[in-house]
Amino acid sequence: MQWLVSMLDSELLYLSHELTDTEIIIQVQSNQNHATCPYCGTNSTKIHSQYEREFHDLSIRGLQTKICLHNKKFFCINPACLNIANE
Repeated sequence: MQWLVSMLDSELLYLSHELTDTEIIIQVQSNQNHATCPYCGTNSTKIHSQYEREFHDLSIRGLQTKICLHNKKFFCINPACLNIANE
């Protein structure tokens, strides 16, 4: 399954998948370990929180496909900024 995920986006890391009678659920996360603050441009590796986004993709072999993307938010480490940056 990793080869399929890497074909879709080289910055995604395959975590797992689950097959049910009606759908395939694919868990992925970004392989990035930092984010750039959109306000000041500072790079940060200090994780603020994590959250999950779900979206549906085209069917695979007649099964609905749900992608669960695990995202991270990062603290901006610039003392003058202190905003939060998303992956």
